[in-house]
Amino acid sequence: MVQQEEINNYRERLAIHRRNLAQLLLQEARHSSGYVPISIINAIHEQRCHIARIKHILRSWDEHVDDYPDDDPPSFIYGP
Repeated sequence: MVQQEEINNYRERLAIHRRNLAQLLLQEARHSSGYVPISIINAIHEQRCHIARIKHILRSWDEHVDDYPDDDPPSFIYGP
């Protein structure tokens, strides 16, 4: 059985990755669509991967995790 401390740790990590993602999306928005530095694009992808992994872990422990709109890339950019 997983300890509550470990659950709390993963929830805090999820919050950190979501804050990082929010900052990166603001940086992305400051650039014209064709001029976003690759480092920002890669960092956004990395944060979303971390978020997906942590959500999967928490849900595997039967923990409720909300889905935020920015957790996944928009489907119009990457397809279905």
